[in-house]
Amino acid sequence: MFSYTLIKALVTLGVFTYLSILDVKTREINPKIWIYLIPVVALLTAIEIISHGAYTIVSLFVIGIMINTIIAVLFYYFNLFGGADMFGLITLSIAVPICNDMLYNRLIILKQLLIPLYASIIGVVLSIVFFAYNVVKKNWNKLPNVRSKGKIFLLFMGIPVTVNRYVNGMKFFYPLTIYKCQEVRKNNPCTISVRYGFNIDEEYQDHVRRLREYLNKGLILENNIIWITYGLPFIVNLTIAYALILANIDIILFRLLGII
Repeated sequence: MFSYTLIKALVTLGVFTYLSILDVKTREINPKIWIYLIPVVALLTAIEIISHGAYTIVSLFVIGIMINTIIAVLFYYFNLFGGADMFGLITLSIAVPICNDMLYNRLIILKQLLIPLYASIIGVVLSIVFFAYNVVKKNWNKLPNVRSKGKIFLLFMGIPVTVNRYVNGMKFFYPLTIYKCQEVRKNNPCTISVRYGFNIDEEYQDHVRRLREYLNKGLILENNIIWITYGLPFIVNLTIAYALILANIDIILFRLLGII
């Protein structure tokens, strides 16, 4: 029997994998892709619902899409999402698979909401990876003289590199420690502050240009330490989250919680 569920899953996962690679390499995704992808995924979902006779879950399915749309728009509004991330979450909400098990289908909203949850958990896992790396490398010795809160944040969210290394090839890395230098040569012309994130629309090249200017003026040295973090596109997290949904990881979660 021809499986629209399989076709939808392969199309969605294939396109999102391509978009993830493209976003990692260029940080640019053509917005027109959503004009084509969303209707295709919606059509396949409609056919899927009809083929399974799952008419009773349509209202639940639509509610789940609406909730994730609100989440996506709010995250975009507060600069936590880019435009591609916003449309990506909405698309994946439509792409959640329908099955023959009606009891399982009634949990469709939970499956849809697991997409942003899984994507966020992936971010937490990356923080643990950063922390483990910094512990192994004993990078606490390279922390700046800031408050304890800032030091803990840096250990979980960044890695230390020399200014020279950063300005010569650390593509799509963003500084978490910010140098602010006065245009006067003295013993300590610069101050260092910690920031707890970066704007989704900012360009890392702007930081590189400013640091190079400080280097050229002798205000900082090439071996000065700067803490940086990688601007991993959230579309990657969403793609992994959707793959986990396709792998039915949620069934294990539902059973542990006694939902099914």
